[in-house]
Amino acid sequence: MGWVARLWEGIIEKGENVSEDYAGAPATAEFSLSSPNLLPRVRRLGDIRPFTFLTARLLESSKDPDDMQSELVPFVGPKDTDGRAALMHLPRQRSWGSVLEDFVRHEDRKYTFDSEGLAVRRQVLVRQKDLVGLGKEANRIEAGRVLGQTAVGGRAKRYVDLSGRVLGMGRAEAREMGIPWATLMRWKRVLRSGKPLTNGHGGKALDRIRTFATNRDKANSYQLG
Repeated sequence: MGWVARLWEGIIEKGENVSEDYAGAPATAEFSLSSPNLLPRVRRLGDIRPFTFLTARLLESSKDPDDMQSELVPFVGPKDTDGRAALMHLPRQRSWGSVLEDFVRHEDRKYTFDSEGLAVRRQVLVRQKDLVGLGKEANRIEAGRVLGQTAVGGRAKRYVDLSGRVLGMGRAEAREMGIPWATLMRWKRVLRSGKPLTNGHGGKALDRIRTFATNRDKANSYQLG
């Protein structure tokens, strides 16, 4: 039985107590230095070539949201017993036991589990107006999971479906943004005729919609995260 299968068996049998089996194992991730933005994080390690493999040691959470979530150190292989044991003596080093404890306690929004421990997909309702378009900063997203968003220069760029927001907008939302109902209805007629909205006359109102939608998407993503 592989370690992943053993881990799941342990979660099913022991629940949160499975974390005790991994309390002394340092939580790490293999990381490739693929972005020049990360060079300040590794200057203390000396000269390092691009795409060098490093080890990201995961850190225990801090009350300061801007604190690093991990620290890059020279590569420590999975079979380097002494090297991995030494990591556990470094400040704020997180163990896989800590990670597992959080995982078991976390309420998954997309899946639930039956009495035999099998994952069952939940039905998730998503309104069209709540869909968020993300940019192509795949490297930033992946690096952010390991290093934290501050270290990689922020989150991926969000794109607002302005036409969809206008067509789906009601009186209450228009009133909240200070947009006259007659103006909103004119925009809807333009869109339904197949023409695009231009940022000429009334452009400031369109910008208000775009800003409002972007800020609400951010607030929703923080709540779900």
